[in-house]
Amino acid sequence: MNTAPVVEREAGVRGAPNGADAWTRMGVRVPDTAGQAAASTSSAHAPNGLSSWWGGVWRAARYAAVGMTLLMALPLGMLALKQRNFLLEMSFVRERVMQVDALRALRVPTNAAVTPERAGDALARLFPVDARGGFVPRHVIPKSERPSQLLAALVAPVEADANAKAEEAPWWGPKHEQIIRRAAAGVSPREREVLRRIATAPLWQTVDMIAAAPSVDIVGGKFRTPFAPGVQSFAMPIGNHLDMKTVLYASMSRAAHFVSRREFGEAELALRRALSIGFVLIDNGVTPFDAIMGRMFVGVSHKALQELAQIPGAKGVLMPLPPLAEFEPRRANGLQASGASFEEVRASELRDIANPSLPRTLRMSSLEALQWSTCGSLREAVLGPSAEVLAANSAAIASLGRTPAEREYVRLLIRPRTFEASAPHGSPVELAAAGAAQMVSAVTGNPHFAACTRVALDMR
Repeated sequence: MNTAPVVEREAGVRGAPNGADAWTRMGVRVPDTAGQAAASTSSAHAPNGLSSWWGGVWRAARYAAVGMTLLMALPLGMLALKQRNFLLEMSFVRERVMQVDALRALRVPTNAAVTPERAGDALARLFPVDARGGFVPRHVIPKSERPSQLLAALVAPVEADANAKAEEAPWWGPKHEQIIRRAAAGVSPREREVLRRIATAPLWQTVDMIAAAPSVDIVGGKFRTPFAPGVQSFAMPIGNHLDMKTVLYASMSRAAHFVSRREFGEAELALRRALSIGFVLIDNGVTPFDAIMGRMFVGVSHKALQELAQIPGAKGVLMPLPPLAEFEPRRANGLQASGASFEEVRASELRDIANPSLPRTLRMSSLEALQWSTCGSLREAVLGPSAEVLAANSAAIASLGRTPAEREYVRLLIRPRTFEASAPHGSPVELAAAGAAQMVSAVTGNPHFAACTRVALDMR
């Protein structure tokens, strides 16, 4: 019987058969089919002490690689889940916005005299933002001068009766749902006074001017640029939904005022201006919030126009309403059902960014999603964005940035993410993921992985 010893070799030693290489790379010890000759050759080239030292180095490297893989497993799993949820939500928003695209025919005529800068400044005063995340607002508007407070002060002295119940917060005026129909049926003197006060408020001059703007520099109107060093795009104040809903619901009361006076043309114009504000946000905004609020303006205004069209005597003076298809989230449902691959989602984002027929909020949102997709790729999370992503980012500066402020925002959006030194928050699993990601970034010298994880924790 052959009693010659079988030499066991560590991963990475040259001369192992191809089949053994696959096992040795995973740290599995395999018999050396080259026999004692290989061991003799190895010992002939290096003293036993040096050979033992190199073996220790290889073992340490192997254990470090295994440890790094385990450290990355938890944050990568969380990032994949967060990214998938984010992309599904964005797909849903995209379809909601595109559903109402046919209603653009109802926009009021644009006024070339209204410049993007003037309209952006007016919009920032109408829907002001607060200082946050290092962003400096161009205008600081006291709460007492914001739409929610100004209109509430107009309505407060007059108490609406049961036929026009007050809306619950955030709008304390007449309930906006079916108010056109109720106004056509007749209103009490007290209700008539509430509607009159709302319809004659000074803020409508600003609303009407913005509605007719061909283009609006929303970023430049809201914030001082250049942005401060270290600010992050995800920390940018997005706006106050309270003021925006107030203007939307008050627009319904404004139209109801004209309906109560049988001035159907004026009522239609008031509703079309509210609808136009929605498309201003959709076409000129830079965040998903802009798209969502714009879609709300368009949807509520369209429903009120449908009510107006059903009033006897109004049909002959109104524009015909374009048909609106039922909402079916086919794309979002398809992504969810099919479990679209990373490559398919990435290709969809790249197509949307380069598609000039899509509203800018959707293209900007796809650009943001593209940056997020680098967090879901093991290679890109550790080594940084691929050449394909860098090329799309470079092209976006020219294609999506129409004004200096917008180009500044695009550069901010594609800037590598960093994380603040403040302690992370979340569940024990999320805290463990944040800690593991920070260790990986420290070892690799790339903060992108830790930044992706920390941003994911902040997305609630």
